[in-house]
Amino acid sequence: MFKQKLLVVTGLVLIVLNFQTPVFAAMTFSSVAISGDTASTVDVGAGNALSLQTNNNGNIITGTGNFGIGTGSPGELLSLGLAGTTKGVISLAGNTSGKIIIQPAAAAGAYTLTLPTDDGTASQFLQTDGNGVLTWATPSGSGNALTTNPLSQFAATTSLQLLGVISDETGSGALVFATSPTLTTPNLGTPSAATLTNATGLPISTGVSGLGTGVATFLATPSSANLASAVTDETGSGALVFATSPSFTTPSLGAATASGLTLSGITGSTQCLHVDTNGVVSGTGSDCGAGGGATLAANTFTNTQTINPANNEAALTINRNTTGVGTIATDSGSTTITGTGTSFLSQVRSGDTITPSGQSVRTVNYVTSDTSLTLTANASATASGIAYTLGSSGFSIYPNAVFTISPSSPSTGGTRSEAWGNGASVAASLTDSLAVGFGASVTTTGGGIAIGRSSLSTRGGIAIGTNTTSSGISGALAICNACTVSGQSSVSIGGGNVTGTGTISIGAPATSVSRSILLGINAAASADHQLVFGGTTASVNYMTDTYFNNPTDSSATGITLHSSGGSGTDNAGSDFGIAAGVGTGTADPGDVFINTGFPIASGTTAQQSASRTYIRATPKTLTESSATGITDISVASGTITGGTLYYTVEANDGTDYQVIRGSVPFSAVNKAETLTTTLGTPVETTTASSGTLTDTITITTGTNEITLNINAVSSLTQTVLRATWSVVLDGGTGAVSPL
Repeated sequence: MFKQKLLVVTGLVLIVLNFQTPVFAAMTFSSVAISGDTASTVDVGAGNALSLQTNNNGNIITGTGNFGIGTGSPGELLSLGLAGTTKGVISLAGNTSGKIIIQPAAAAGAYTLTLPTDDGTASQFLQTDGNGVLTWATPSGSGNALTTNPLSQFAATTSLQLLGVISDETGSGALVFATSPTLTTPNLGTPSAATLTNATGLPISTGVSGLGTGVATFLATPSSANLASAVTDETGSGALVFATSPSFTTPSLGAATASGLTLSGITGSTQCLHVDTNGVVSGTGSDCGAGGGATLAANTFTNTQTINPANNEAALTINRNTTGVGTIATDSGSTTITGTGTSFLSQVRSGDTITPSGQSVRTVNYVTSDTSLTLTANASATASGIAYTLGSSGFSIYPNAVFTISPSSPSTGGTRSEAWGNGASVAASLTDSLAVGFGASVTTTGGGIAIGRSSLSTRGGIAIGTNTTSSGISGALAICNACTVSGQSSVSIGGGNVTGTGTISIGAPATSVSRSILLGINAAASADHQLVFGGTTASVNYMTDTYFNNPTDSSATGITLHSSGGSGTDNAGSDFGIAAGVGTGTADPGDVFINTGFPIASGTTAQQSASRTYIRATPKTLTESSATGITDISVASGTITGGTLYYTVEANDGTDYQVIRGSVPFSAVNKAETLTTTLGTPVETTTASSGTLTDTITITTGTNEITLNINAVSSLTQTVLRATWSVVLDGGTGAVSPL
């Protein structure tokens, strides 16, 4: 069960132990020596262990060689592990329990630690000198620092000592806390908030930013000159002015808005003030009467008064009384002002301004009666029983002008009014009015003229004719018989009644349109802003041709029609359109064509007007697969024609749609009533939602004319097959006649 071989070779004892199954009991050697110059091996076999132990507390002695565990090449007396393979670990067990393991890091490094020669004293610690030599050291201070205790565990520290510990500080000096610190030349940066109640010594010129030019200088030295330098929109120059007793040097006071201006320093007796061409006011030394002017008492003229102003003086200024008589009521939703105790007819005219107390100024459109007038815009507020003022409409008589005031004695009415004829009259207090003829009268508003039997002007307009009335505001003009013009600023001459605003009617019937011009018997506008020449076809008073200048002239001059151009900076001009008449329902709309003449043999015979461009508005219905004539073009014997046909062929069945757009040139000559024609190659584009559409353009000839035809074929069972077209003729005397 056990074999042992003991071989002695040249002094080397090799012990080879071979363990075989079954396991034998432990072997005991009293002394085994393995020695020699070469390696010795004890082989215990796979899965077995070799245990070296002693009985009775004996010792295991290795001799003088190195002993390795986990390494086959120990470099020290005891080597544990093999770098790169096995970590060297020492396990120290307690005699009752537990154990302590000492091991290196996985990447252990290469260094040697040398222990001190003694065990040190209490509270000492091991420290290295950087070369692996360990010694015992005593901590400085009186104790250990604990992270769980505050800084009070340390000795008192000065700001300078703290500064030596910190590496990213800013500034220098003592440590700063929040309450009442004293800072020496700090740079505060841009604080989010700062209260400088007790701050002193702030330099204005360098310590305050955002000041305008010259403001810092003024704050440092507040003089008038420095203030003028700091202000950018001042007027004038010199010292700063305050309210009491200022001294001005050649001031320009502009338009005074105060109730009066007192000029001290002009002393002496009552005298006129003289204003020279430089605006300098001085006393004349005498009263106004002695100075060449005239003092005129109101309403005391008994003969002609002539006022001849002196040079360089506005000798006479006549102003109206701007204080309104009576009180008024206004409505912010209405243009009507109603008066109580007012005299609008004598005090207010169209175009005057009126300012109700506490409201915005408004312009008078017309005066209806002494107690009613109409504005051009609604009043700015609603009020009643309020005062009002009127705008001044005064005038001045300037140097070298002669102004003559003559008395007037109208048969009725106010100043400078006349009424001539049996029953003619001008209403009391109306000025500048004239009524001429049996029963002619001017009422309501002054400035009117009524001439003719029973003619009537009510609002400052002109009525001329029998039973003619001008009642429109702002001077309506009615020159007709038994007509009435009630529209504002409207005119009717030889026509009917006009009720619209700003309309001129000459020979036209009654109309209510505004801002239109109607010329001709039965001329009628369909809307505002129209210019109508001629009447209706039914009344045979229509026009077929319109000429600018004479229809014929031995030296005719050309004209150009323009629409409105722009005015001012970057304003566009207006469009210019030519529109044929539109029809109603399924009826044909009008076509547009341009004609010119064409030279013929020398003489006085007028040339024929020949077509140049013809735009056909009505679509031509086509017969599928059949040449359908769309237009004839006349070609007289001994003439030619040529041009281009532009066409669009359309087909649809109500679901799908097809279209061809094309153009084709053509020409024809007529020699002794024999026509020769040529048709160019059509240029077309075709678009279809489904199927195909094709066409063929042909020319056929007749007597002194050619016919242009279109033959269209569609793949649809179409409900619409038609063509629209236009023709441009470049030469000849041909006339286009649509079919």
